[in-house]
Amino acid sequence: MAAEIKLETADDRTAAGKGGAEEYVKELTDIAGALNKDEGQSLGTLVENQLKMTEAESNYNVKTGIPGKATKSVNEASQSIKRQGG
Repeated sequence: MAAEIKLETADDRTAAGKGGAEEYVKELTDIAGALNKDEGQSLGTLVENQLKMTEAESNYNVKTGIPGKATKSVNEASQSIKRQGG
Protein backbone atom coordinates (compact mmCIF):
# COMPACT_ATOMS: atom_id res chain seq x y z
CA MET A 1 0.00 0.00 0.00
CA ALA A 2 1.31 3.45 -0.92
CA ALA A 3 2.21 5.94 1.75
CA GLU A 4 -0.41 8.55 2.57
CA ILE A 5 0.43 11.97 1.18
CA LYS A 6 -0.75 15.01 3.11
CA LEU A 7 -1.99 17.95 1.04
CA GLU A 8 -3.41 20.13 3.81
CA THR A 9 -0.89 22.95 3.64
CA ALA A 10 0.83 24.71 0.76
CA ASP A 11 4.13 23.26 1.97
CA ASP A 12 2.64 19.74 1.85
CA ARG A 13 1.41 20.27 -1.70
CA THR A 14 4.70 21.79 -2.83
CA ALA A 15 6.67 18.90 -1.31
CA ALA A 16 4.37 16.33 -2.95
CA GLY A 17 4.74 17.95 -6.36
CA LYS A 18 8.50 18.30 -5.99
CA GLY A 19 8.82 14.68 -4.89
CA GLY A 20 6.87 13.52 -7.94
CA ALA A 21 9.05 15.59 -10.26
CA GLU A 22 12.29 14.33 -8.68
CA GLU A 23 11.10 10.73 -8.99
CA TYR A 24 10.21 11.30 -12.66
CA VAL A 25 13.64 12.73 -13.47
CA LYS A 26 15.33 9.80 -11.71
CA GLU A 27 13.23 7.25 -13.62
CA LEU A 28 14.00 8.89 -16.97
CA THR A 29 17.69 9.07 -16.10
CA ASP A 30 17.67 5.36 -15.21
CA ILE A 31 15.93 4.49 -18.48
CA ALA A 32 18.35 6.59 -20.53
CA GLY A 33 21.30 5.02 -18.69
CA ALA A 34 20.00 1.52 -19.41
CA LEU A 35 19.56 2.36 -23.10
CA ASN A 36 23.06 3.80 -23.31
CA LYS A 37 24.54 0.62 -21.80
CA ASP A 38 22.76 -1.70 -24.26
CA GLU A 39 24.65 -2.40 -27.44
CA GLY A 40 22.76 -3.26 -30.60
CA GLN A 41 19.42 -2.37 -29.09
CA SER A 42 16.71 -4.71 -30.22
CA LEU A 43 13.20 -3.62 -31.04
CA GLY A 44 12.01 -5.39 -27.90
CA THR A 45 14.41 -3.38 -25.73
CA LEU A 46 13.30 -0.12 -27.34
CA VAL A 47 9.61 -0.96 -26.89
CA GLU A 48 10.21 -2.03 -23.28
CA ASN A 49 11.90 1.27 -22.50
CA GLN A 50 9.20 3.26 -24.30
CA LEU A 51 6.62 1.56 -22.07
CA LYS A 52 8.73 2.37 -18.99
CA MET A 53 8.85 6.02 -20.08
CA THR A 54 5.07 6.08 -20.58
CA GLU A 55 4.56 4.58 -17.13
CA ALA A 56 6.96 7.10 -15.58
CA GLU A 57 5.12 9.96 -17.29
CA SER A 58 1.75 8.68 -16.08
CA ASN A 59 3.07 8.43 -12.51
CA TYR A 60 4.50 11.94 -12.80
CA ASN A 61 1.19 13.35 -14.05
CA VAL A 62 -0.69 11.80 -11.13
CA LYS A 63 1.87 12.69 -8.46
CA THR A 64 2.18 16.31 -9.55
CA GLY A 65 -1.37 16.79 -10.79
CA ILE A 66 -3.14 15.93 -7.55
CA PRO A 67 -1.23 18.50 -5.46
CA GLY A 68 -1.79 21.03 -8.25
CA LYS A 69 -5.54 20.39 -8.25
CA ALA A 70 -5.63 20.67 -4.46
CA THR A 71 -3.85 24.03 -4.66
CA LYS A 72 -6.26 25.21 -7.36
CA SER A 73 -9.23 24.22 -5.20
CA VAL A 74 -7.84 26.09 -2.20
CA ASN A 75 -7.20 29.19 -4.33
CA GLU A 76 -10.71 29.06 -5.82
CA ALA A 77 -12.25 28.74 -2.35
CA SER A 78 -10.15 31.66 -1.14
CA GLN A 79 -11.25 33.83 -4.06
CA SER A 80 -14.89 32.89 -3.42
CA ILE A 81 -14.58 33.90 0.22
CA LYS A 82 -12.99 37.22 -0.78
CA ARG A 83 -15.80 37.95 -3.24
CA GLN A 84 -18.47 37.15 -0.67
CA GLY A 85 -16.76 39.22 2.01
CA GLY A 86 -16.54 42.44 0.15
